[in-house]
Amino acid sequence: MTMLLRTSSYCTCKTFLLSWSKIKITATSICRRAFVSPYNASFIHTISSTVTIRKKEHDERYVNTQCAPPDFDSECVCVFPNFITQQDADAVTKDIDLRISQKRYQRGHWDAVITGYREIELHHPDDWEVNQTIAEDNNLSEETQRVIKLTRQHLINTCFRGDSSSVSWLPCHAIDLKPSGNIMAHVDSVKFSGDIVAGLCLGDESAIMRLKPDRNNVSHSYVDMYLPPKSLYILRGMARYRYSHELLPDLSTFNFITSNTSGEENCETIVVKRDRRLSVIFRDAKTRN
Repeated sequence: MTMLLRTSSYCTCKTFLLSWSKIKITATSICRRAFVSPYNASFIHTISSTVTIRKKEHDERYVNTQCAPPDFDSECVCVFPNFITQQDADAVTKDIDLRISQKRYQRGHWDAVITGYREIELHHPDDWEVNQTIAEDNNLSEETQRVIKLTRQHLINTCFRGDSSSVSWLPCHAIDLKPSGNIMAHVDSVKFSGDIVAGLCLGDESAIMRLKPDRNNVSHSYVDMYLPPKSLYILRGMARYRYSHELLPDLSTFNFITSNTSGEENCETIVVKRDRRLSVIFRDAKTRN
């Protein structure tokens, strides 16, 4: 591990070259704001069974808005560190690897925003207009089905006032990005997917996601999100529709900003070493008029 100590006018920074498996960051600043979406569905879909989950809190430190535009709404993005256990992460990873290992990494996608990747759909019985035969043939483990249901219920509670009747789900996508792969700046298609884009981060390494205004970004503004393993991120509102998102390359940095009891700001800068990245993407279905 390499450590560099440096100072600036507003904080003292520590730079670490790290593997998340070797370092654990303890969250000290918790934001308890509720996320609400004015989502009006014209059709009804009821999730067949309920899931009991313990309350999760997102951590403000994992979203750096120092370079955000003045009108950026910080409630449109959040990161929930340690959203699932290591045991659950291992179970989902095993399920994905069993299905994706025979696929080749693709050089590029038709929309030209991702390279060096492979992906599969994870069909769940609660998916919108799901073909039950496909869901049964997909044969996800009980652990993976439970994690998908737990995550969706959390998204309902966080973004839709807990109203499951107003939400339908597209099948989850598992994306396997090799170390040299890239996800370039893009806004997810609005043709089929709805109000939120969320990702469950698996694997052993962290990543940094950068959001930028999709148009007329003359000030070069941006917002960075730190995504460690086992975390869940959510994009909604302007972050979903008006900001592009991308993954930063190897050895990019993220600044954790915290305040001590005297009100002084401290900055801890982490340098992220990219490796294979595995994630599960959650999208609600677009409202049908």
